[in-house]
Amino acid sequence: MKTPDTGAAKKVKKNYSCNINLIKYNICSINRKAITLKKETHMDKIAWEKAAKERTDHYLNLNDGGFDETMKAHFYECDFEEKSLTIEFETQKWQINERGGIHGGAIAGMFDTAFGIMANFIAGEKEAATVDMTVNFLRPLELGETCRIKVITVKAGRSIIRLRAEAFCVETGKQTAAGSGSWMPL
Repeated sequence: MKTPDTGAAKKVKKNYSCNINLIKYNICSINRKAITLKKETHMDKIAWEKAAKERTDHYLNLNDGGFDETMKAHFYECDFEEKSLTIEFETQKWQINERGGIHGGAIAGMFDTAFGIMANFIAGEKEAATVDMTVNFLRPLELGETCRIKVITVKAGRSIIRLRAEAFCVETGKQTAAGSGSWMPL
């Protein structure tokens, strides 16, 4: 004679998780006979922030004479919870436009460098290539000012990485531009 099912075999809809040796497991379902675990890789805050700084410093110091080196960028800070990375750029004489301010193309180059650093960090061992990028200019940036660009991860997918960013003039504290775009891990 069978005993009536009391509901113990039904799947639990809540998603519980636990950390075991820095590996995250999501408990997907629980029934009378088994617990199903879905393994996810997990990087703690300290390791993520250390890796972000190391990868950024490496990327910006290739000593290959390339564009990113010419931009005179350096790591400023990163935030694990927000999945953001902030890069600072010194403005330079070669970047000025006819009125003496920083040319919009140079500012777009700053965005592309900052976005590229974050996209390549997210892509890990793969390299990431720009798919599209938009920059909206809000106010001028002048020669001698420092531009600080904060890049925030919108979506870190396997096939497309979506990012957004805001640029601020360090000296005035005012926002100078905003941007967004997509990168493809190769």
